[in-house]
Amino acid sequence: MKVSKRNRPSLLLVTNPDNGFPEEDLKVAEGLSGSFNVAIVRPAEATDRLKNADLCLIRNAWPMRDFNADFSRLGEEARRLRKPVYNPFHRTGHIEDKSYLVDLTRQGYPVIPTAFNAAALRKPATGRYVIKPSDGCSSSGVRIINNPPPETPGHIVQPFFELTEEVSYFFIDKRFVYALRTEGDRWEDLRWYEPAEEEIEWAQRFVAWNAMPYGLQRIDAGRTKDGKLWLMEIEDMRPYLSLECLTENQSINVIECLGRSLENMLK
Repeated sequence: MKVSKRNRPSLLLVTNPDNGFPEEDLKVAEGLSGSFNVAIVRPAEATDRLKNADLCLIRNAWPMRDFNADFSRLGEEARRLRKPVYNPFHRTGHIEDKSYLVDLTRQGYPVIPTAFNAAALRKPATGRYVIKPSDGCSSSGVRIINNPPPETPGHIVQPFFELTEEVSYFFIDKRFVYALRTEGDRWEDLRWYEPAEEEIEWAQRFVAWNAMPYGLQRIDAGRTKDGKLWLMEIEDMRPYLSLECLTENQSINVIECLGRSLENMLK
């Protein structure tokens, strides 16, 4: 339901319009404009604008490493002013880099085995390993090699898995909303997917582990030839929604779910 502009709460939508995919955040801003007075701001502007806002929504402000100082300032100011930020800066999983994948491996979760060096892993059947920067995003800095060095500071190491498909499960406030899958290039062949109930329960295990009090998170999984799912990543900071892969009605539903979650934070 639309609210008169005068009575709408003010929402800062923090993004990087130079990330190459500005359309998604423009669509989110438009969809939320019936309930909020939305101002799109860059990370460097957000701290100074926060005092005049009711709520801050962090969206596609990546690459993350470029804005660490900006978000550190924003987090401090949000705590000082007691302003709600979405997603929250602090959660149980505290996923600031990929080292949490090592913790999940040690705890026996169905995650692609991850360690800080190859010696801690069983040698993969393929003989190949994947080395990823701990603070990397997407495939930036990823290398596939046969003989990893004994030490890989600032990186994690995984065995190379042959995957038949990748699936992303999206949750808002711990509730499953939708899923997308691809058998090809992750960012060019995504399509709507109706997962079985046991798959949703599988993804829900990681949502429960992360124990984020509210917000949007994406559970990225890979499926091997035997049909088994393996966690690839929990994206809980500013997950890309891939709205361009949805129908208009599906996209509207996702944004409406996000809007209701934001409204609940102000009650």
